[in-house]
Amino acid sequence: MVLNGENIKSPVARVKTIFLNLTLLSVSAAFALMLANALVATFASRFACEAPIYNIFLSHSERGWTTQPNLRTRLCVFEYEYDVQTNDRGFRDAPWPKTGDKHILLLGDSFTFGVPLPIGQGIAQKLERLGKGQLAVYNGGVINYGLVNVLPTLSEVCKEFRFDHVIYLYFFNDIRDYGMDLNAYRVVKGNLVSARKSDGSIYSDQEINSKLARLVEPGFPLQNFFTLWHLRVILADLYVHPRQLLEQWQFFVQRSNYLNRYIKTTGEHSHERLKEATDLLLQIQNVAGKCGAKFTMMVLPTLQEAFYGIREPGTDRFLAMLNGKVSVVDMRNWTVPGTYLHIHSDGHLNESGTALAAELLRLAIEGQETKKSRDVLLRQEPKQTDKLSWHSGGTDDDRVFALVEKGQRWSVKPSLRRRMAGG
Repeated sequence: MVLNGENIKSPVARVKTIFLNLTLLSVSAAFALMLANALVATFASRFACEAPIYNIFLSHSERGWTTQPNLRTRLCVFEYEYDVQTNDRGFRDAPWPKTGDKHILLLGDSFTFGVPLPIGQGIAQKLERLGKGQLAVYNGGVINYGLVNVLPTLSEVCKEFRFDHVIYLYFFNDIRDYGMDLNAYRVVKGNLVSARKSDGSIYSDQEINSKLARLVEPGFPLQNFFTLWHLRVILADLYVHPRQLLEQWQFFVQRSNYLNRYIKTTGEHSHERLKEATDLLLQIQNVAGKCGAKFTMMVLPTLQEAFYGIREPGTDRFLAMLNGKVSVVDMRNWTVPGTYLHIHSDGHLNESGTALAAELLRLAIEGQETKKSRDVLLRQEPKQTDKLSWHSGGTDDDRVFALVEKGQRWSVKPSLRRRMAGG
């Protein structure tokens, strides 16, 4: 329509124009984000390592699998690259035996092994440094180990060594289906490949080879391009992901069902499965006793348990079933919502997390009481000078140890802590 020499669009035409502009804007924004994701994946040094953990395992008739002995390699998990050296027994440690007044054996999975941190930042190495020459700490952790692997491992090493204290580092997936099945994984050409499907059936050789090909040559999956995976990883590890920023609001974290999205223990943690896990743990404790050692289980928190303050019901039911029969150090009792103890995209402990775990273990070895009231600890507000920040270039271990000695907790962001703790 033309009126007084001006072209006046009809309402329908105006709507079409607005819709077209919004579409072009959305497409441009999406393309810009995907381009940013591609640039991050291509040029960010943290993504330089394409292949994950591979070609480092050996089959073992009793333990299922072991890490290759005398290994010297560089591995990566997700986007984190790190050096790995093993001794002549296949453990990520110095040669055994060691010298010290007390000999401490740590057993567990990748958390004990030290994925994906430099060897000096692992729990075992930090605990040994805390001992100031008096503690000889043996790192017996192997990637993907569960209770069924830990038991024969302890039986094997106890034939040759004697320990003063055996400590099992528990993580919630140790009592899931694959953590209770010695045949859950197969070693194929040095690689650890899942052997069972979610329904419990076994993968065929052809399916195993297909999984292996994707494992050792992951390339750049197309879905990572469209889902902005690399960009989201960096934002999440810096704790500036939009979802994480929204979660700083009480509206999100105090909704009765919101945090349930982070619960990982499911129906597979049946009474029968937990009873089986309890029996295995008591057997491990019995073997430790025959080895001349005290026995302790440390409960490591998931990222969600540490950061959001939730509790995995499967772990709590497991502890209830143990009913005090095993000495337990529950690291979850020493965390405050908003505290960064994990690498977000990876889920393993960061350097602050391993420092806290090492100090709690030192106290347990010395027989000091570490079980404190959660309410009492939550009331102890950390001072501004006691803040820790792994993302700003590491952690001051001595400060962590001093805080734990005083029975204190800490938070990188006290304001976030207060919101999430309801303070």
